[in-house]
Amino acid sequence: MTVMRDFVDFEAACQDMHPESSIYLLFKTLNLRKILLDEGGDQDSSHLLTKQQDNLRTALKQKMIIQTVRDFEPLIAWLPALVKRDKGIESYRGHAYFEVLYFEMHFCTGSQNIGGHHLEIFHCPKARITLQLSHALFDMFKGSVTHWFRDLLNIKKPRKSGYNCWRTHSGEAFCHGTREDVGPLFISIPIILILELDDDITPEWDVPSHLYPGSKRESEEHDLVYDLVGRGLYSQEKSHFIARYKHPEKSGIFTYDGMKNGGHPIQE
Repeated sequence: MTVMRDFVDFEAACQDMHPESSIYLLFKTLNLRKILLDEGGDQDSSHLLTKQQDNLRTALKQKMIIQTVRDFEPLIAWLPALVKRDKGIESYRGHAYFEVLYFEMHFCTGSQNIGGHHLEIFHCPKARITLQLSHALFDMFKGSVTHWFRDLLNIKKPRKSGYNCWRTHSGEAFCHGTREDVGPLFISIPIILILELDDDITPEWDVPSHLYPGSKRESEEHDLVYDLVGRGLYSQEKSHFIARYKHPEKSGIFTYDGMKNGGHPIQE
């Protein structure tokens, strides 16, 4: 997981969490993985990686996040449920590593009997862990992740016609005005941006090496740049996944396959 590239900061974000919290469970697992990578040397670490994986999945099952320890699931499909289990201000920094926060605004022209137009904004923002890039988005943005990301964070989104006004009484419409919706409007982006791409799109998405929340110049000035550092590939038929990533210190692309090369990554 790309959190390993900035583990010191992630460790600091988890220091005030309760030892039994879900995100702290993830931290402990990654910390053991880091120790194995730092001290493992050339030994065959595949059996230790398997043991760590089994321990994590056992804990996830105990928290009722997954149903079984052995069944194969899409890559980190359990992460959203794990992050959402923790609540409270002490877990916010851990959440901020993975969650995007957004809200929607609803406008209504209103009517004379209720005093004119009105606006609705939800009290609590909504959260996502993974952002899915679908077939429809591929067609809309011509396969460009850069254009999709720029539109995603645009706060000047046009209003769209909505359903009936949200003001109701006993199931009956209390207002018969014209409603328009704006959103989603993103107000917080994570340290680690997780994108889920449909795997049967041809040609593939054009994924750049860098994504900029603002303009390239402004993003670089404020050190707000997403670097493409890894990609996970999984096969439902083979019940297996591999990962390709950019090493933070070495040049080139590395491939990790827990069932090959003793659990050690190899350079492409």
